[in-house]
Amino acid sequence: MRRRARWLVLGLAGLAWAGGLACTPDLGKLGDVAEDPGGSEGGQLPPSSERTAVLRLDDGALDVLFVIDNSGSMGTEQARATVAIAEFARVATQTYGADLRLGFTTTDDGNPWCQGTTPEAGQLVLRACTGRLSEFVFEGAQTIDATEEACLELCDLDSVQTIGTATHLDSTLSPRPWIEVSPAGTNLQGAELEAAVLCTAPQGIAGCGFESPLEAMHAAITRSSSPSDPSYGFMRPWARLAVVFVTDEGDCSVDDAWEEIFLPDGNRVFWSDPQTPAPSSAVCWNAGVQCESDGPQLGACNPQNYDVNGNVTDATSAVMRSLTRYIEDLQAVEASKAAYRPETSVAVALIAGVPEGYGDGTAELVYTRGVFPDPQFLEDFGVDPGCYGPAGLAVPPVRLRVMAELHPVGDREVVYSVCRDAYSPAFDQLYGALATPRTERSACIPGCLVDVDSKVAGTQLECEVIMLRAGEQGREELALSPCEAGAVPDGEDACYLLRVDEDAAACAAQGSNAELELVLREGVELRGQLDVEVACDPAPGAC
Repeated sequence: MRRRARWLVLGLAGLAWAGGLACTPDLGKLGDVAEDPGGSEGGQLPPSSERTAVLRLDDGALDVLFVIDNSGSMGTEQARATVAIAEFARVATQTYGADLRLGFTTTDDGNPWCQGTTPEAGQLVLRACTGRLSEFVFEGAQTIDATEEACLELCDLDSVQTIGTATHLDSTLSPRPWIEVSPAGTNLQGAELEAAVLCTAPQGIAGCGFESPLEAMHAAITRSSSPSDPSYGFMRPWARLAVVFVTDEGDCSVDDAWEEIFLPDGNRVFWSDPQTPAPSSAVCWNAGVQCESDGPQLGACNPQNYDVNGNVTDATSAVMRSLTRYIEDLQAVEASKAAYRPETSVAVALIAGVPEGYGDGTAELVYTRGVFPDPQFLEDFGVDPGCYGPAGLAVPPVRLRVMAELHPVGDREVVYSVCRDAYSPAFDQLYGALATPRTERSACIPGCLVDVDSKVAGTQLECEVIMLRAGEQGREELALSPCEAGAVPDGEDACYLLRVDEDAAACAAQGSNAELELVLREGVELRGQLDVEVACDPAPGAC
């Protein structure tokens, strides 16, 4: 490749490096610039096929939405999840240096049979469990008290308070219903991170037993973009998003227009026993899942849309909200992040009713009906358990499982058993969703570059340097100028330095004779992911 570069870089090995950057106040942040910083006029940029990736900077931002089942059977599971979440937050920030936001909501979106609950409907909850102990007592056919196990044994705080912070959508300093933590500190007032998580992650067990985790996710996403909601601005467009579901049941996100499927005077086609006075959670399974066989071995089971009479239908007439609704939710979130992060930036993790070993591929989820020796479980849930353990039994999660399969962490789905003794393995996988901060601004240019002028002492290079970043119109490709006396030229946000020969001696072991350094103007803050690529003339062979 031979091309005339916009800048012929000559003798840069001897260019003086000025340690201080020129300062321009209130420049904003990379990704929020209003103008092209210059250098891109004068011709087309070299095509990507002629470029070599050199640098990637990343701000390490991750927003995590935890949707936690708060029904009566979840005391032990919430305690396990809380311990794992607190450890995840500590390791993510201390080991990985991530910039985290942690938001907690419940699976309670309401139901005709849950008039006594206070559905969160996706609202973020940031209150110490010690201030809401009544939520840890379930008054059902028998009273279940999880106060000690799921709250008092974990939480040592009377309250959790946050200091006022601004968001990208609201510059007012206000307390927010989420936890923020980065290497620079937290938004917690007088509390350590792990202590605050141990108090706020438990969501109680007094919620609706017809769990709607997918609709809760939908509502939480909607709230994050609603100016009147306390959750406004929770999801940052430049941050990756991880949604973590913790539940021992399936998804029961019913369309409000078809709530009659739960009512005695409605159509009882989905009830396990139409003669009983009240429906069971089997309605949720029967109205949202289709299996290959009627049993006892059900074969593969997958989400299905049924109308109010039990016939297969399209999404518009489905009594359970179609999975399409939630897939489109996450697709829209990912599209909003595309300028900041061109790779996949939304992941779903699931801790639910799959057998231990499912997450690492050593066990399969087998769907059965009537094989498990407890007919009451079958009547209650419409299917045999997906797993069982000391804490109890759990329903296999068909709709949630598919969401996790469609939104893996990296190249691997994160689906782990809620029946196991500890949930740390699931969170070990979730670390893969972290955008580990990359702040090193110098790197060797791969390969050996040609000396374009052998008559001049030292190696003379011909390169074009391109910065890829977020802009108002999406992902932008901008040609960078060389730094002027080590500083960013006026009117630009960034420039580059090239070092060659003895000044790039550290690159020799990599077969390179050139090092590139990106220089950002002081006051410019990185948001999301920034890439630097070069188009240079390669030399034949190694250096």
